[in-house]
Amino acid sequence: MSTPDTPSPRSLITKRQLAQRAQVSERTIDRMRRAKKAPPELKIGRQIRFLEDAAEAWFQSLAAGGQVHI
Repeated sequence: MSTPDTPSPRSLITKRQLAQRAQVSERTIDRMRRAKKAPPELKIGRQIRFLEDAAEAWFQSLAAGGQVHI
């Protein structure tokens, strides 16, 4: 059960899903994470997840002319 402050599982995406949406490799996402150029992440145990809303905002900022240099 989720509370208003806790994201529901539907609103989380995996590193693989983020990479597919960005049309880059998972390794590129890892490099972007290390350079602090990827959307904010959540660590659940050893797994990395991203809030879907944060990923969408990140894509919108890139579409608005932002570029990511890693």
